[in-house]
Amino acid sequence: MRRRTLLATVGAGLATGCSESIPLLDPDDTPSETDNTPPGPGTPPESPPTETVEPTATDVEPTEEPTGTETPNQAERRGAEVIGNARDRLGDAYDAYVGFADDSGGRGEDGTATLLDVTVATDVTFSRVTGPVSEARRTLEELPRRASGEQYEASRRLRGVTTVLDQGIRFQDDIRSAHEEFEFVLGRIYADNTGTVPNALGRMRTARSAAAEHLDAIESESAVEDADAFDQFDTSTYEAKVDQFRRAVSAFEALPDALAGVKRGLDGFRGAARSYRSEQYLSAEREFETVGDELRVASDALADVQAPGPMTDAVSDLAGVTDALALAAVDFETAADTGSRGERNARETALADAKAHLRESDVAVERLDVVQRLLRE
Repeated sequence: MRRRTLLATVGAGLATGCSESIPLLDPDDTPSETDNTPPGPGTPPESPPTETVEPTATDVEPTEEPTGTETPNQAERRGAEVIGNARDRLGDAYDAYVGFADDSGGRGEDGTATLLDVTVATDVTFSRVTGPVSEARRTLEELPRRASGEQYEASRRLRGVTTVLDQGIRFQDDIRSAHEEFEFVLGRIYADNTGTVPNALGRMRTARSAAAEHLDAIESESAVEDADAFDQFDTSTYEAKVDQFRRAVSAFEALPDALAGVKRGLDGFRGAARSYRSEQYLSAEREFETVGDELRVASDALADVQAPGPMTDAVSDLAGVTDALALAAVDFETAADTGSRGERNARETALADAKAHLRESDVAVERLDVVQRLLRE
């Protein structure tokens, strides 16, 4: 039996071309009796031996990290990307903001526009700035929870910058509306067409209040140090811009009342001048007395206004007009008084003094029809 088994094994090896030698059995390697014992009835057949294969590195399935979990290095790299993208969007917003100064021809001394060159007189379209600002805010919301402390600090300061640009351009839009009403009122005053002035002054107050709310937001939701996180403007520019806003709000708080006083004074002056020119001297005397007081109050109010740069000359000119009329009103009061008593020489002397005061304001002479008429007396 052993002989047949050995020959069968050797024959199978040669048939398969196996190069391995098959060892012969030692006499001592006699199989046990159980090797040749046929299985009895009911005994299950033996299972072939199972080969155990050790898994290799390439066979192991990759293990995914839990969703939302990042290592510190990954979080910081992502944080740097978020901060960089937010700065880019804020850069776009800044460029759009100062671009309005370029559009209106307002530039700094070195030819480069800054935030300060966008003034109360600059036309703006605030959505061109608020759009990129909104994108920057959404980007900052993507900052990983495990970002570095420096990145969190940069994010906080950049949020302050978003407030400056967003609320700042909205401020510009509202204060520009107030400035337009100022120009409208000024035109009506010089044209002797003041019937619509009260409504315009009401709109000016409304626009000023809206601008003041934007300034309050900037002062409460941002700080000068926030500028350190942004390359386009520095802390000195931040402070100067906030001061510019404050000055505008302060000016437009005082201007409506001052302009209302100018309107009353000029309307009264025109009425008194008509009475004087028609030789109604008693009426003219009373009217010029009242008008003189009103014009002096209005002149003092205008002199106290710290007008924004683009409005300085206009406010100064109007104050000069008002002051000249106030001084002339005193002389016209005297001329009316002496005229009512028939003192011709005294009246002419007072009239000459009044004309001299009127000529002290070139703007009054050039733009006010009532002044031109009185100078021809």
